[in-house]
Amino acid sequence: MLGSHISLIVFTITLTLAGAVPVTADATGNVSWTPCGDGFDCTTISAPLDWSNTSDARTVNLAVGRYKATQEPYLGVIWYNPGGPGDSGSGEIYSAGPLLNLATNGQYDIISWDPRGVNASSPNLTCFDTSLNQYLFQVTSGIGTQNLDLPASFGGDPSALSVDGVYAEFEEQLARKKASLAALWNQCVEKSGDIAAFMGTASVVRDLDHMSKVISGSDTRINYYGISYGSLLGQFLSVILPPSRLGRIVIDGIANADVWQDYPTSQLTTPSYADADATIKQGFERSCASAGAACALSSLGSATVIVDAIHSLIDQLYFSPVQIAPSIYPSGSVKPQYVRALLFEVAYAPTLWATAAVAFAEAISGNYSLLLELIAPSPGPSLVSQASESATYAYSVEAVMCNDWLAYDAAHPPPTTKESAQLIRHNLEHVSGSMGDSLYLLMFCDLWPSKSKSRYEGTLKLAKQALKTPILILTNTWDPVTPRLGALTALQNLGMTNSRLVEQNGTGHTTFLSGASVCVQQIVSLDKRLLC
Repeated sequence: MLGSHISLIVFTITLTLAGAVPVTADATGNVSWTPCGDGFDCTTISAPLDWSNTSDARTVNLAVGRYKATQEPYLGVIWYNPGGPGDSGSGEIYSAGPLLNLATNGQYDIISWDPRGVNASSPNLTCFDTSLNQYLFQVTSGIGTQNLDLPASFGGDPSALSVDGVYAEFEEQLARKKASLAALWNQCVEKSGDIAAFMGTASVVRDLDHMSKVISGSDTRINYYGISYGSLLGQFLSVILPPSRLGRIVIDGIANADVWQDYPTSQLTTPSYADADATIKQGFERSCASAGAACALSSLGSATVIVDAIHSLIDQLYFSPVQIAPSIYPSGSVKPQYVRALLFEVAYAPTLWATAAVAFAEAISGNYSLLLELIAPSPGPSLVSQASESATYAYSVEAVMCNDWLAYDAAHPPPTTKESAQLIRHNLEHVSGSMGDSLYLLMFCDLWPSKSKSRYEGTLKLAKQALKTPILILTNTWDPVTPRLGALTALQNLGMTNSRLVEQNGTGHTTFLSGASVCVQQIVSLDKRLLC
């Protein structure tokens, strides 16, 4: 479902444009860019806080980064959104800019931005005064990965464990998480103010339209490339703005827009992770079993044996916790949720397979160092320095989602702790034993104290032949968080006359992040010499 997934390596540091001194674009559309790296420029652009109220003078300042075209003839701008929701475009432009430049023959400026409320845009969503306070909350609450502490067998054969005792602990764990979330989200809104109610995707669409007009002029169509949540932004873009504003649009790793407009519980009752276990099996486990010495787990045997060994590790850490030195990792023990979280990363990013295999193999043999390094909350280089550093990870994922999704009401009340536990268990047993718990935080939008003022309530469907250029929909066959069903739903909503679907026979989240084939690259670059 998510473009750049909810952060699993908890102490994520989001970079802004290196060396940037942002300069605000003036109201006439004349943009002053400041160099901020070799081939990179940056600026800030002001936009209304509330697009629905023209008399509201409040504004947001959007941090924008550009990687300049390298080839002639110059063809304009491609706007890039890296997903999240809430990932920092001003940081991602340094890696994504050159890649998209190559993918599009170097003839476009690649521009990305920090969406409203995110990172270097201001005002931004702030939940902690310092990184140290943020770290201590994550350690004490356990709200740092999106997984729960559960045995692997919880999502399998109930006879394999003492269900009653495990289930009771599970409900207690969920109740503790809800209490921590309520305190956290109240603190986020208290510290952040009005922006918390205006971070919905509809407002981000208006911001993009506005920035494009400022930079390229009101007559220039918007070219756009969005991955994961960015695919959702692309779908909203196509129905909120008039067709005359839309140019070439590519969406990759497709979030299901129908589900996105529903109640928070729909994120669990609809199988967003329907392909997660298959992705792990088809990709990581089978590849590892056949890779020989290149995979640290291959000596265990077949893919089935590798799966069983990892599941046994999860159960071992649940039923017989391993204590760790608090001076290094104050969380106190090696948690089964760390193994679950690394499985999520394995499904998400094939580039991590070799490293993850080493971490799993070492953990199975009793050495948890690499597992902790990859996943566990870390105090960083110095707790002392963090006491004065500003917090680097804002909970913008939850802010955007709780703004976008339907608010619970009398007909659809929020689930009780017991009902939430039942939903999660159903997901683990019938959808994904590895990742069925991964959306548990997102059921609790009733705890988000700020009522949305930026929710889109319109249609997601386009009229036939509405667009001059059909939208290109890209999907992997096996994607752990945006399954193929999302791409088919987008194709149905947008219509066959307005979109084209290309499926890459691969594993991982989005073709862009997992590695696009030559065929897909040629299609994206609009080179029609290669047909596939």
